[in-house]
Amino acid sequence: MCGDSASCPHHQAIALPAVGADYFTKMCVRLVGEGGLMSEQALQARLNRQGRPSNEVTAWLDQGVLRSIGWGTQRWLPMFQLSDEGCSLRPDVAAVAEELVGAMDDLEILAWFVCPNESLDRQTPLSSLRMRYRDVLEAARVDHFLASA
Repeated sequence: MCGDSASCPHHQAIALPAVGADYFTKMCVRLVGEGGLMSEQALQARLNRQGRPSNEVTAWLDQGVLRSIGWGTQRWLPMFQLSDEGCSLRPDVAAVAEELVGAMDDLEILAWFVCPNESLDRQTPLSSLRMRYRDVLEAARVDHFLASA
């Protein structure tokens, strides 16, 4: 679990029933080096330029394999969920996120990825994911158990 309550969006996600400016700002800051946030419309336009169906993003959101942050009048997508070219889902992120479903809502899951995690030597799951996939997967299982208890 995250031990950084002062600057962790995870604690904001738990405390707020709706996303406030503070949560959104913290997520923006945390995601700067991880592809940032992109509006749902901008991602749809990117896929359209590649000849992909415009409803693909909506389908991913509806299926629960892509998570978003609603803020203002738009849905914002943390781009770490997508491959480097930004047009396909990252299976490693999807598998880890699936471990948290049922114990956390979408906002908590997104925040979990960017907050220091005790099980990962205070590294964020996102920064550890590519090199320590199995450790991150296990950390998600532990945190699911703790959040469900």
